Amino acid sequence: MIFSALYRPRREIQTEYEVSKYYPTAIRFESEIEPTFEKRVYGPLKESILAVANRMRAIQAGSINAYLAYIFVTLILLLLFGVRE
Repeated sequence: MIFSALYRPRREIQTEYEVSKYYPTAIRFESEIEPTFEKRVYGPLKESILAVANRMRAIQAGSINAYLAYIFVTLILLLLFGVRE
């Protein structure tokens, strides 16, 4: 109950009576906690990661020539900008 504003718990109690309200014949209890972090933190984070992964899919075409070109360009950039003494 301390974090009820954050987690928003829901409780529902149903009782069935036949003779008197002091002698219930059946009691049903349901409790649920709203997945706040999953909805507001992990959900958008997951969607953004998947969007970036879908954009990066074009780079991974499966061509060995493209991979060798990526390595060559990376090595040239590292030689040009990485070694400055």
